[in-house]
Amino acid sequence: MILNEVTCKVFKSKIIDEIFLDIKENFYTDLRNFLFVKTGKGWISIDEIQVENKKRMNIGDFLRGNIIRSVL
Repeated sequence: MILNEVTCKVFKSKIIDEIFLDIKENFYTDLRNFLFVKTGKGWISIDEIQVENKKRMNIGDFLRGNIIRSVL
């Protein structure tokens, strides 16, 4: 996954059953606790992530220290 033009490795994620039809972006977040990413078949919740050359962390800690601008 590429997040803000930096390669990231996703360690834990889960499928989201909810449908966010009105969201135009390919991600949805509250900037503190969760990050949902659009896939070809729906949405997944990212629970644990590792940014290139950084330590592995849960998504809440990551979001408190980073601003999400784009997800590819």
